[in-house]
Amino acid sequence: MIVLAVSDAGARRPVADEQRDVPVPAAGRSMAPGLVEAPGLGLVLTWLEETPGAARRLRMARWQGGAWVDPRTVVEDDALYFNHADVPGVWARADGRLVAHWLKRSSDAPYAYEVRVSRSDGYHAPFADPVVPHGDRSPVQHGFVSIVARTDGNDAVWWLDGRHGELGDVDLRASVVAPDGAPGDDRVVDASTCSCCRIQAVSLRDEIFLVYRDRTVGEVRDIVVGRHVADGAVEIVRRFDDGWVIPGCPLNGPAALARGEALVVGRFTAAQGRPRVLLTLTEPGLARDEFSVRLDQGHPLGNVDVALTDDGIVASWVEQRGEGDVILLRHVGFDGAMGPVVAIDASREDAVAGHPRLAVLGRDVLVAWTDASRRRVRVSVLSSNILDRVNR
Repeated sequence: MIVLAVSDAGARRPVADEQRDVPVPAAGRSMAPGLVEAPGLGLVLTWLEETPGAARRLRMARWQGGAWVDPRTVVEDDALYFNHADVPGVWARADGRLVAHWLKRSSDAPYAYEVRVSRSDGYHAPFADPVVPHGDRSPVQHGFVSIVARTDGNDAVWWLDGRHGELGDVDLRASVVAPDGAPGDDRVVDASTCSCCRIQAVSLRDEIFLVYRDRTVGEVRDIVVGRHVADGAVEIVRRFDDGWVIPGCPLNGPAALARGEALVVGRFTAAQGRPRVLLTLTEPGLARDEFSVRLDQGHPLGNVDVALTDDGIVASWVEQRGEGDVILLRHVGFDGAMGPVVAIDASREDAVAGHPRLAVLGRDVLVAWTDASRRRVRVSVLSSNILDRVNR
């Protein structure tokens, strides 16, 4: 295993022709972007928007010819739940169908909302009437959803469930949605997890692995990897023993994806009072690492995302700079060699809300984020030649 650390050298900012902003076809206030690669469609952007007339919508658009085109509405509902941390999304199946989830308020309580899941036969087809994957309908949190399309035609759904009340543990639960839209019974996967950190479900070697922030005795909240087994439970196969003791949720879930038979995990920890952004590439089998590197420049806030390039991994995270925030990116080769830190070129007044999202298209890197100061989603395209392959 290679373990590397980053120096405190300044981040490089893009120059002319290395970064361009691409308009998002949103009406009014927008937030909570998502990016997904869809077979036959290419890259799809999703976002929440509230129109000047106060209509609330989940929308999507396709990437074509260097622009977002063909915007469509997934759902419009005045009870849509808007939150920078707990966001909706669209998943693409290999057969071209789409699966969407969103959150709907269930009462006037601040964190009372339910999950809705819906299928569509394609990008231009309407989404079916949504289903609720959880049996509990009490006015508490049900969210932080991750979905994987199973080979049997069902969609596996995981979420964080607060049915035990404000002072109780938060469960990680699972269910399935059948091709006809019928939901299955929900099952407990982990009876005590961090309450508001996103979870990532990843298909690997025809198995499904869950990457999430656990909560154990003594309020230790570290990232774990669990293999999903047939009875709905998980077998923990890997624990990143950072030892972060924190009495409340840090709103900082992991980012994970598969690379062959290995797993890429980006995570934030502030164990021992030292905030760090860490990137790990495991060996096949997940028990050992090819490398683990520290990416940040000393003042990270986390909110990590990862994407694959032809010869490595691009990671993004948010870091504090003076009185503001900045989105930083770094390329790490599959051998663990790190490129320079690159900063999204944004004005000093910009404020980053939630998790920026990453995607790689050929030689370009796309970054989508919520600009809180302007109350809108922004997408920047960076030429990947600025993410030099190794330290110079």
